[in-house]
Amino acid sequence: ANVVVNARRLDAVETLAAAINATREGACTGVATDCATAEGAESVLRGAQDAFGAIDIVVYNAYALDAGHNTTFAYESPFDTSEADWERCFQVNVLAPYRIAKAAVPRMRKGGVFINSLAAAAFTPVLPAIAYGATKSALATMTKYLAKACAPDIRFNAISPSNIENPTRPEAMRTAATSFPMARMGTPDEAAAAVVFLASAAASFITGQIIYVDGGRITTA
Repeated sequence: ANVVVNARRLDAVETLAAAINATREGACTGVATDCATAEGAESVLRGAQDAFGAIDIVVYNAYALDAGHNTTFAYESPFDTSEADWERCFQVNVLAPYRIAKAAVPRMRKGGVFINSLAAAAFTPVLPAIAYGATKSALATMTKYLAKACAPDIRFNAISPSNIENPTRPEAMRTAATSFPMARMGTPDEAAAAVVFLASAAASFITGQIIYVDGGRITTA
């Protein structure tokens, strides 16, 4: 696939695009913008069309935990969640993927695929993540609505990764992961493999579904 990557920071976009282009020259371009804004969403889609023509696959992997750009929770209780936190979570986790889907579907060829990224907090309480969990739950429901509305031409599915390893994960998370059936953290490649499957012809009869890439955390609870 040819790939268009998006992040708010230009350095992040350029680093990832360079890594992809190192595997196949010209395979990737990037757009540095906030996709949670209407202007940002449009610039990403327009950038994809300008670079490669048709849009066949959209993977929405952005998320917000609170009003800041934090990667861990900055508060301890759900009641510490501010209205600004709720608003940012709604904008990024619900409205942005809806806005992008609404703009992308008319531009996608028959057989196109839209894949959203959820989280364990959408299906089980993960304190203090009330705004994050509630809005990710809304995204799960929205995925099913759009799957029904856009079938049979465009498929909508989602993955729900949990406890995926990265260098910022606290040791407490790794310890907690041992209590789930697979008894370990997952790898980024394992999450990516689920996306590749849903985007491929191997999943051509699958729509409106959620794949839990979580070592059994949710489905065996």
